[in-house]
Amino acid sequence: MYTRNKVNSARERGYTPLVFHNGGGEKIYVDELKVYEKYEFQEFRYEPCVISKGKKKRLLERIKSILEDFDEESIIESHEMLIAEWGEFVAKALGIRHFAYMLLEHNTITYKPLYDFFKFKYNRRELAGIVRDTIPDMFCEFTNDVEGYSLPAYCMNVYENIPCPDKFKIVNGYCTIGSIGRTNKAYVQPMIDAVLKFVGRNSDKMYNFLYIGGSMDKTSEQLVIKRLSAIPNLKLTFTGMLFPIPVSLIKQMDVCLASAGSCRVSANCGIPTISIDANDNKAIGIFNVTTNHSLFRDNHEPSIEIDDALEDVLIKKICTKEDKLELINIDFSSHWIFVEQMASEKEYYDISQINYPLKRKLISLFLGYYYGLPTNSTRYRLIEKCISLLKK
Repeated sequence: MYTRNKVNSARERGYTPLVFHNGGGEKIYVDELKVYEKYEFQEFRYEPCVISKGKKKRLLERIKSILEDFDEESIIESHEMLIAEWGEFVAKALGIRHFAYMLLEHNTITYKPLYDFFKFKYNRRELAGIVRDTIPDMFCEFTNDVEGYSLPAYCMNVYENIPCPDKFKIVNGYCTIGSIGRTNKAYVQPMIDAVLKFVGRNSDKMYNFLYIGGSMDKTSEQLVIKRLSAIPNLKLTFTGMLFPIPVSLIKQMDVCLASAGSCRVSANCGIPTISIDANDNKAIGIFNVTTNHSLFRDNHEPSIEIDDALEDVLIKKICTKEDKLELINIDFSSHWIFVEQMASEKEYYDISQINYPLKRKLISLFLGYYYGLPTNSTRYRLIEKCISLLKK
């Protein structure tokens, strides 16, 4: 949704937006992005250092043929650490600008050459994150002397006043706990642990659980379904990937468990929303009631057990659902101001200096070939886990 919104904003400013991607999805849910389906580059699943010079040359030739006409005002925007390597590679080859915008919650760097690259981008003001802690956390293994350049990632306009499919309608009078988000997010399994505790100590009551979301990672979907379906006093309704989300579907919830942008989705529909911290997977508070944070808590905010937060809302009734609907205001002006403030002279980092050890390259090739993993934090965690197992 962020990409869709940024594409629309770029078009409004006179740019011709293009989206290049690494593939892997079975279905495109956002209509405005379907036109970019053909711009798939599976090479983007791997670090540039594991791709041969010949393949890189052919990749550049294909990109040039797609762009047809570009000038010095052209900008590449990349969204993850690995894709940022490719963004710099392509930008240098074409002589255009590259802005690295980190959309993931966790981007910690442990490899010195990778730190050198991103510090170069930071020094040129060509690097930003989704919250002020994103960039400091990214560099924390090497330095604490960085500013948290951040920009809002508008991605919450996923709900509409459209009919709710009958199969997702909750017809009984049970209290309904809900969640909105991908099933492969790190907080999901700790969240389910907390739901098990809460429902278990209120075993005299019946509950619904409405899960709005899914993942390309079907294993994570199956695990969510398996665990929530096994609770005797809880009835699960699982939507899978869904867009747009009917407002009436969200309004069936009595409380929502979410993190990041999903918090605003349910809160804007009047649902008491427990925000979950991406660092420790515990509750920050009730979004827009006891906290204004949806992703990371402030230093003065204590961590709260999610089951205790559920108790506060559903048993103690410290807040209840409201009959309201707020629309999302999409304003990318801060993004364009940031781009205007980037270094005026074009300079590029030689990404051939980011040459991972052979063992890591082999693991990367194995994961990409057999699993087609997206280039996200899950991939980095798996690579590090494989390396640690090999050391044993």
